[in-house]
Amino acid sequence: MIFICLRLFKMLLMVSLITSLKSSLPEIYNLNGVNIKKGFMSLEHIFPKCYMNKQSFNDLHNIYKCNNLINNHRSNYKFIDESLVDLNEFKRLYETDNFISSKYQLFIPEKESRGIIARSIMYMSFEYNYKFNKVIDSDVLIEWCLKYPPNKEELYHNHIAFIQQFKKNKFIDLYNKKNYKSYINKLFS
Repeated sequence: MIFICLRLFKMLLMVSLITSLKSSLPEIYNLNGVNIKKGFMSLEHIFPKCYMNKQSFNDLHNIYKCNNLINNHRSNYKFIDESLVDLNEFKRLYETDNFISSKYQLFIPEKESRGIIARSIMYMSFEYNYKFNKVIDSDVLIEWCLKYPPNKEELYHNHIAFIQQFKKNKFIDLYNKKNYKSYINKLFS
């Protein structure tokens, strides 16, 4: 009973932290700041909870604020790059640059969110030894990580996560190091 109360308390603290820092932390799938008139802020697990064990549910490196309607549409669909599919089979979500195919259970995120997504998945895969192939293909993961460098919001999110759980996402911290590309290719190819 005490364990359940502590877990609930920890989750409430996390929700409070993320929602109280609305202006500072990135809103995944809407870094362009499109005014979505529907929905409210919720928490998105980039690496879907259905592929995780409970010990990692509350890891802040995997949790970002998100419009609940986009979050619900994304579900646990696999991330994919638009260059690999026919966009005519996808539906645009609201006024954002996110697309979904319910038929194929695929999600194309806006370009601005792709680096965050890649490095979050890398972190979860490395830290908890999770298989990422149900979430994203290896070549897309590596391409997004390298093509979309960490922005100030992602760096700030990494800092806040470190303050809360004393762990940094090394795939953000090492981004500008000399052997970064070969390192992530070795780990994720």
